[in-house]
Order: sequence, then structure tokens, then C-alpha cells
Amino acid sequence: MAHPSEVSSSPAHVPWRDVGPPAAGVVLWVGVLFAAFHPGLMSVDTLDQYAQGLRGTFNDVHPPLGSWLLGLSGRWVGSPSLVLLGQLLLLAGSMALLVRSPDGRTGRKGLFVLGAFLLVPTVWALAVTLWKDVMSAAVLLGAVAALRYRRPLWALVLMVAGTALRHNALVAALPLAVPVMAQVARPTWRWPARALVLAGLVAGLALTPSLINRALGASRAWAAGQLFVFDLAGIYAAHPELFPASSLAQDLSAAELARGYSPFHVGFLLAGAPDARPIHLESLPGRRDVLVREWARVVHAWPAAYAHHRWETFRRLLGAFDGPVFFPFQGRIDPNPWGFRLPEQGGLHRWFRGAADLVRDSLLFRGWAWLGALTVLALLSLRDVRRRPLAFFTALSGLGYGLSYLVISIGCDFRFLYWSVIATFAALALRVAGEAPAPGASGPPSPEPQRGEEPQQRQAPARLGAAALGRAVDGLLVPGVSDNAGASVGAARGHAGAGTGELEVHAQRRQRDVRVLQRPPERGLMTSGRDTQPGRRRVVRRADRVEEEQPPGVLVLVAVRVVLARRGQPVVVGERPGLPVHLHRPVHPGQERHQLW
Repeated sequence: MAHPSEVSSSPAHVPWRDVGPPAAGVVLWVGVLFAAFHPGLMSVDTLDQYAQGLRGTFNDVHPPLGSWLLGLSGRWVGSPSLVLLGQLLLLAGSMALLVRSPDGRTGRKGLFVLGAFLLVPTVWALAVTLWKDVMSAAVLLGAVAALRYRRPLWALVLMVAGTALRHNALVAALPLAVPVMAQVARPTWRWPARALVLAGLVAGLALTPSLINRALGASRAWAAGQLFVFDLAGIYAAHPELFPASSLAQDLSAAELARGYSPFHVGFLLAGAPDARPIHLESLPGRRDVLVREWARVVHAWPAAYAHHRWETFRRLLGAFDGPVFFPFQGRIDPNPWGFRLPEQGGLHRWFRGAADLVRDSLLFRGWAWLGALTVLALLSLRDVRRRPLAFFTALSGLGYGLSYLVISIGCDFRFLYWSVIATFAALALRVAGEAPAPGASGPPSPEPQRGEEPQQRQAPARLGAAALGRAVDGLLVPGVSDNAGASVGAARGHAGAGTGELEVHAQRRQRDVRVLQRPPERGLMTSGRDTQPGRRRVVRRADRVEEEQPPGVLVLVAVRVVLARRGQPVVVGERPGLPVHLHRPVHPGQERHQLW
């Protein structure tokens, strides 16, 4: 008989009444938005990427992979509309997969989450824009959906694409590398092997974007130079007496810098304010070493001014100030040589545009509200991280990504927080609809048990993890072992709680009901121990001292098992004579749990 963990899991059949509404909603959402905003909203950055993709020459100011995709769509259909269609399908389809559940009550809750995701303007108002932020968020959401269905290799491919589509998306991908490692690792791997795999995943995610850039022949334009210029300008605006010694003095005067600097965006310095000369972006790569040394010296000497500049920018990014939100979404296609225009005369486009303008300054476009929601979801998922590890790490991904802008933001565009918005819905969907089954279990992710019900199967707890993550991360880094003994005890507890007194023994790929005659509580025998090599150490204890809540049927079955095992006879339990039922399998070395003899 094959080991349960070797049995391939296949999705259970879900009736059309459960699949139909999400699928119809996804198709309708994608179709309506594509018709209303075709070929997609485009800013100056998008048009620059599209031009690079058509020419086939790239620089790393914008991630070359996104430019290549936009240019590929342009060569195939004459516009970047294929990228618009792809990101809409990936966003809606991945969320539909996250909320899918065979349980009726859980499925209805999932439909509510999906409906909120599709209808909230914060999602669709940016989803129709061809920005690297949206492309990266779409593929990262696909990676979360792949992890829910235990497809770690697909998830890894999507995470690599996400990090290559946005310069700082590595911050969002790193927390997701932990569940990828947990699903790739074998149950027998110990901590050194798991840590090595995790280190390899992190290194691969960090290095792959540069390899993609090199494969596409992208030239280095030092996109990070904008951040150094922005920070230096913020300090010099507060202390203009320091500016004459700056290398930026060759570009503009102190008065011009004061007029051009704004905590809202570095673009005012690079484009040039009224009556102020600009700082040319093309000149930054040649001054890289000078600017880096100057930045380190000035920040070290004036940390309070640097912290004030960083906080003021981050506060405006979060929308935590009185006044309208800065650039919540793109509302048009900027002038371009290809003649791309929106169907602005159509009623559908006008309706969507009016709905977005109506709430542009509301709580829906205030970043602090989304980061606050992510914090709550992360804390709730941390409490039961062994049961909802993916929900915790998804919330951690969105939260860490948003907080990283405290030190790396060059502006206050709301699009910078788009992945945090998407991660909020993804973490909520995972908490509502459940997560992936354990290895060897068949069917889709199990729904959450309802009030008054007990889950029919419980996974065995994992070993303790690293001290840095503590017990919270242990349930993920060392996956639990789901075996027949744990399933039998869990089922017996559930039936005893309901008053039925039945014990379900889950054999491989099929279930058989084992009826146990109820008796008054007897003294049974139970064993616990740790596997050692080459043999096992077993300590026999009385069952009434181990777990007082054990149902009588389990104690009877344990006693019968012990007697037959000592006599050397095969254990035959079931409705059909001669059918062996294996109540346990060997424990992996290093794991400790209670077992039935």
C-alpha cells in the first residue's frame, strides 16, 4: 500500500452552482473594465516603457521585463491592450481561486469577499492602469493563489516575475518565500536543509531581476539615484547653509532647490519647478560614488533633518494629513505619438470615471487605513499561524511592502501601496476560505469549521522552529504530519462530541466507518515516544492519565489493539471481515506525538 503522502491530491468536485457565480463575476468584471478603459490608462512612465519595448532597447530606470511585455503586446496587436487584459484576468482569477470552497456557508462568505474585491474602486481604478505596480501586484497575487493549492514551483515562477516587474517588490516576495520553502521541503528534512533551501530562494529572488535585465541587454541608469537626490534635497531645504558644499550646487542654486523641493515627489526637482533649473536624471549615473558618499555624510551629520524629511513624505503617502489625496489614480492616457485614446464618449467610461472621482479623497484611498487593516489581519493570523500560515505571511508581505516606503519612497503616489491593498483582500480571503490541505490529503482547501462543529481531521503539530520566529512560524517551516492515527482520533473526538460514538478510520484514498461499541470508561494503554535510530523507545502510560477527554470507544479500540499486537495476530476491524485498517504509520525521526498501538 502506498504511503499517504505519496498519493497525489486532486481537487474535489465542486458543483456548478458554487463555481458559476465566481466565474461569471470574473468574466463580467474583466469584460466591462476592458471595454471601458481599452487599451489601458498610461502615464509618462508607461509610455516610456512602451517605447523601450517597441525599440528593443532598455534601461533599468523602469524594470525591463515590464517594458518588454508592453512592447511585445504592441508588436502583436498594435497596442499594450494584451497587458491590460492579462493583469485584469490575473487579479480577478487569482482572487476567485482564493475564495473557492466546497463548503456552502464558507463559499458564501468567500463570494462576499470576492464581490468586495471586484467592486471597491481602490482595486479597479488602478487595475486598468498599465503601471509596473499593478503588474507586480497581479503576479504576486497569482503566487499566493498557487501556494494555497500547494503549487510551490508555479508560485516561485510568479514571485520571480513580480520581483522583476518592480524594483522594490523583493520586499513583498521575501515573506512568501517561507511558505514556498515549507511546501518544497520534504518532511524528513531537518533545519539545516530547510535553512539552506530558504537561503537559496532568497538569493534567487534577489539575483534574478539583474539576470533578466542582463538577458534583455538593459543599460544601467541608476534608478536609485533619485532616492539619494530626494533625501539630500530634503535635508538641504531644512538647512540651506549646507548646500554650497553639495555636489548638487552645480545643477541649481539653493533658492532654486527650495522652490523645487516638495515632500510629495522627487519629480518636481527632476522636471524643474517654475523659475528653477532641473536636476537631469541622465547625469546621475556618472556621479554615483560622489552622491552616495555625500548622502552618507549628510545623513550621519543631520539625522533629525533626514528623519523629518522621511516622515513627512511617508505621512503624505499614507494620506494622514488634511487635504486631498496626492495622485490616487491615473485618469487618462497622457499625450503620445501613437494616438492612444480612451473611449471617453462612452457612457460606461464616464460612469466609472465619475465613481472613482466621487471617492478619490475618501478612506478608500488613504494608505493608513489599508496598512491598519493588514496589521489586524497579521495579528489575527499570528494567533493561529499553524492553521493559517499563508494568511499570516501574505499579510506580512503587504505590511512590510507598505512600511518599506518609510525609507525608500521618492513620492506619495497611492499606487505605491497597491500591493498592500491587494494583500489585504488576499489575507482576508485565506482566513475566510481556509488554506491548503496537508500533504497526502485529497481535495481542495478545507473550509473553516462552523460554530458547534469539530473538524474531522487534525494535522499533527510541528517541531519548534528558529528562535527568531519562535513558535509562530514553526507550524509552517516544519509541516505537520497528517496520518491515519491522527485522523482516527480526530474523527472519534468529533463523533463523541456529537454523541454518536463512532470512530472514522481514514484509509488511503477512501473512508471506512468503524463502529465501536460504547462501554463504560476502561483503563486503556497509550504510548508516546520519540523515534530513534535504529530502534524506537516506547513509554507505556495509562490512558486515563494521558487524556481524560478520550471517548470510551477509543480506549476500547486501544485495548483491543494492544492485546492483538501482543499475541502477534493481525488487527482486523471493520464491517467487512478481513479488511485491515492501519491506525498509524512510522513517525519521522525527530518528531514526537501520541500514537495508538
